[in-house]
Parts: sequence; C-alpha cells; structure tokens
Amino acid sequence: MSLAEKLARKSSDGPAGKQVRLKFVDMNVWSVAKVSLLLGLTLGVVTTLCTLILWLVLNQAGAFDQLDALLAGTFSGSTTGSSVKTSLGLGPVLIFSIALSVVGAIAGSALGAIVAVFYNLSAKPTGGLVIGFINR
Repeated sequence: MSLAEKLARKSSDGPAGKQVRLKFVDMNVWSVAKVSLLLGLTLGVVTTLCTLILWLVLNQAGAFDQLDALLAGTFSGSTTGSSVKTSLGLGPVLIFSIALSVVGAIAGSALGAIVAVFYNLSAKPTGGLVIGFINR
C-alpha cells in the first residue's frame, strides 16, 4: 500500500478535506545544475568568510608566532629562513580558499546534474515519487 493510499484512508476517517496527489516523475537537468551551482557558490562564499575569520583569530591569538618559535626550537640546526607566518599569510590562504570554493561549486553543479539524470532514468520505469497532501 502506498503512502498516498494510507493518507486517503486516514482522511476518510477524519474531517473532510481535499486530497492532492502529485507525481514527481521528471527533473529538468539544467535547472538542477543551476540550483546546484548557486548552492555551491553560496557555500563557497561562506567557506571563504569562515577561513578569513579563522585566520584573523589565529593571527590575533599569536598562533603563527608560537608555531614559528616551536619549529625554530625543534629545527635549530637548520636555517631555512622561512616562517609559517610568511608562508601562511592572509593572501595565499584566501586565494587557496577561493580556488577550492570555485572547484567545489563546479563539482557540485556537475554532481547535481548527474543525480538528476540518474533520477530521470530511474523514475521512468518505477513511476517516480508520489507525494500526497491533504487540505483541511
């Protein structure tokens, strides 16, 4: 027995209401790709802002200076001349975060389109999803 039939049986027992059954049998692949891209870009902006805030907090707390002191004490014999603070500066970290966000948005868009294609292929033989609503 399907969910729509169970809802119809319950609605006949209670107060009268209009029942609507919707069949979800097709997804527009291009629309799903666009929405996935927008969600991926939004997630990318949030990731970049969180990266910026985290870097600023770590910089104000002195975590990079402490890490430089720890590495200088550990590797006292070698003189590398580079520090964690210069290699993990704000610019390189933000550029990496933005690049990672763009790649994630494009991959999410492609993945959304692939999922839509697979849903369309599986919905044809199975009849898709049936969603029932009751207006009371």
